[in-house]
Amino acid sequence: MPNSLKIFETVLYSDNLDAAKTFYSQVMGLRLLSQNDLMRVVQLMKVIC
Repeated sequence: MPNSLKIFETVLYSDNLDAAKTFYSQVMGLRLLSQNDLMRVVQLMKVIC
């Protein structure tokens, strides 16, 4: 069994993508990586392997 748990990807659904983007980027401090009409992609943390 591995010593650490690694999460590659997770999904959160929102009815208001602009409000979610504002919350996760400004309040939580996450960096916006990409966006389109259907989704916003943020980086949770820097991965060190």
